[in-house]
Amino acid sequence: MSIIFIEGIVGSGKSSTAHQLGLHLRKLGRTTQWYFEHDSHHPIYPAGHAPNYDCELSRGQQVDIRRSVLSRWKVLAESISRTKEVVILEGGFFQTVIDHFLLLNLGFEDAINHISEVESLVASLDPAMILLYQEDVDAALNRILSERSAAYADYLVNIYKQSPFGRAHGISGYPDVIEAIAATRQVRDAIFEKLRMRKLSIDNSLGDWRRYYDAITDFLALPPMNFPSDLPGKVEMLVGNYHSAESNAQFCVFALDNALYFSSEARLRLVPKSGSEFYLLGTRWWVTFETNDRGVAYALKLFGDESAPLEAWRQI
Repeated sequence: MSIIFIEGIVGSGKSSTAHQLGLHLRKLGRTTQWYFEHDSHHPIYPAGHAPNYDCELSRGQQVDIRRSVLSRWKVLAESISRTKEVVILEGGFFQTVIDHFLLLNLGFEDAINHISEVESLVASLDPAMILLYQEDVDAALNRILSERSAAYADYLVNIYKQSPFGRAHGISGYPDVIEAIAATRQVRDAIFEKLRMRKLSIDNSLGDWRRYYDAITDFLALPPMNFPSDLPGKVEMLVGNYHSAESNAQFCVFALDNALYFSSEARLRLVPKSGSEFYLLGTRWWVTFETNDRGVAYALKLFGDESAPLEAWRQI
């Protein structure tokens, strides 16, 4: 097992699952690299290189993009084959392709052929596919709004509204986006059914992540992972509202169902890293709490890939 794909629609838990699985593999001593959908260093779809969905692409441009993507898959497969590294990709195998063809208002035949070519390129890596799905797509996509801000819904609507698909189908609001995404289910299911690699599908509608993670580790023949709810003994010392004078941003840290969360534009689980440091599950960020001699947090610093903090907040 050298490459693991985690797939699903927006908000299905791909990023959190990829992150948690990557941390688990590292704890087991495996050299592991996981990539999120919008990573700037993504090996297949680096951030900033996505097509401009505000306009239609010519057939020649479509062919060039496909060749370029296949070339990057070939490079990735060759580089992995020379190492013992496990690579985890979320959304990069077929969900990104489906979204691409949908937004450009294209037929899916080329998408299916493209995905088949990619599967052939990675076949020697013993790939494994994990699909997170929801029977009720409408409910799943509406639930995102309770976990993320309304601004996120506006972000999705703007992408779809300005795309060739959106203009052709009169996309004007979030219900239209939900309908468009739900309509791709048959394409996704047909692709998944035809895959020759090892594959696992999980209906995660109930949010029972402990059971889902157990299913994933069983599928991958790994020891069970520690569910990310191992909270520090004095979690109440960390919860509260935090404010940044620099950006005038505000968010809260709160405990729910024996887990600690960071909530601003999205609700993100805090997973213990070391001491007072926590990963923001499903992101490249982590936070460090600054506490007084009684262990009560008075500030929090956010870090990215670099060692210098991106921003600092004080509790209010």
